[in-house]
Amino acid sequence: NRSVALTCAFSPFLPEMKDRLAVDLAALAASILRAVPGKAVFLSGGDTALAVGTALDIPGIQVYGEVEPGVPAGLFAGGHPVRVVTKAGGFGTETAIIKSLLYLEKGIFNAQ
Repeated sequence: NRSVALTCAFSPFLPEMKDRLAVDLAALAASILRAVPGKAVFLSGGDTALAVGTALDIPGIQVYGEVEPGVPAGLFAGGHPVRVVTKAGGFGTETAIIKSLLYLEKGIFNAQ
């Protein structure tokens, strides 16, 4: 019953690292999820979401709704019963992550 947050930041002083960040972060996330299978994943940033899906061999996401407009929620496809919310970087309200928790923890969408 513990949560793990992984984050990284891009430095404009190392532009060559920008393309590697999502891949490296995804590899770390995949390693953690293989060691300690999770029940829910929040992914922010399209590059990160794609890289995590690729690292875990997830063929896609079965979307069941939105936690707020433009922030889809569902399950990993392909027999992986893990709840997932994806949020584009720089998109969504200030409370998008908080709203996502209700779905990630209980599978319930907040209609408000």
